[in-house]
Amino acid sequence: MRVRTLRGLRTLISFGPRSAPRSTEGLLLHESLIYSLFPIHPGISQYWRDFQSLENWARSLPHQAMVKDYLQDSGGTGFWQ
Repeated sequence: MRVRTLRGLRTLISFGPRSAPRSTEGLLLHESLIYSLFPIHPGISQYWRDFQSLENWARSLPHQAMVKDYLQDSGGTGFWQ
């Protein structure tokens, strides 16, 4: 996620821990990273057992709802994959 405006700071903080799966089937490792402080550019690195586990998680709630909401309004942020 890249913070593009001041409003983006609020968006970044609102994602917080709910955006990171904790005890998800197939998730082997999840770590938070900071690529840059100016502009603020945090990210995550995830290692999954297989693609099917990742896809199942991505298509399930609450992740699916968060992505849908984000696509309607990015809140001053941007993503790269």
